[in-house]
Amino acid sequence: MGNQVCKENTDLQSWDTDLKAPAEENAKYSLTAGGGSSIDDSLKQLTRDFSQSITKTVQEILALKDDATKGKGSSTKKKKNEERVNMLADECMKNSSNMLDFLSEMEKFLTLARDSYSYITTLIEK
Repeated sequence: MGNQVCKENTDLQSWDTDLKAPAEENAKYSLTAGGGSSIDDSLKQLTRDFSQSITKTVQEILALKDDATKGKGSSTKKKKNEERVNMLADECMKNSSNMLDFLSEMEKFLTLARDSYSYITTLIEK
């Protein structure tokens, strides 16, 4: 239900697109031959983009909760709005957790790749 509400809300869709744009641009640029940045640098930038995104998301959810629970309308409507905001917040937390798990696994992979590369380079130099 919550996902459908988000898909139908043009403001949320626009906001979602605005949040994705910097991360997608960074990924596209770093993966091209002219990107010039290492995978490690790209991961750091992606992490910064994610951090900014989640900060903005939390601020927007708090503002939405404020709007939804205060102002005009019956207490039943306010309760329903609060439930929707809480559902959105829960979804945000789940997605954030998944992203953090992904970034953690990427860090492990990059560390392993770097260590392997260093080992191979040392062997070749001998």
